[in-house]
Amino acid sequence: MPFIMNHTPETHRGRMSSIIPLLMGAGYTIGPVVMGAVVEHGSFRLSWSIAALVVLTSAVVMMFIRNYDLRLSGNLKFQEIDRKSAM
Repeated sequence: MPFIMNHTPETHRGRMSSIIPLLMGAGYTIGPVVMGAVVEHGSFRLSWSIAALVVLTSAVVMMFIRNYDLRLSGNLKFQEIDRKSAM
């Protein structure tokens, strides 16, 4: 959520503060229904495969967004130095 709030104009932060929990709640509502249908018509293995795919895709997208944001702010050099020193 800090990423979204940092990139939202100050005039719209109140709106975003109410929309984000609404979207998260929709995920909690729709998720079990969709996975229940997948398990009913498929298998548990298929449901875990779908969940793994969603998590992996989300992680990769967030990594790209983070790197893009660091490039825009000019802080990517510090991240590369930290990554090299960790190896």
